[in-house]
Amino acid sequence: MKKALLILFNLLTITAMAQTKGHFEVHDLSNFKLHVYYTNDALGDASYIIEGKDALVTME
Repeated sequence: MKKALLILFNLLTITAMAQTKGHFEVHDLSNFKLHVYYTNDALGDASYIIEGKDALVTME
C-alpha cells in the first residue's frame, strides 16, 4: 500500500510541476480522444495521448 501511495504521490507531483509550465488540450473525436500537452519550452514541443475504449497510446 505504501508503494502505491508513493507512486501516486510522484505522479501527482510530476503532473503539478508540468502543468505550471505548459498546458493540456483535449479533443473529442467521436471514436477516440486526443490529449495534447504543450510544453511551452524553447522548442515548442507537444506530447500526445490517444485514448480509445480499450487502450492508450502515447507519442512524444
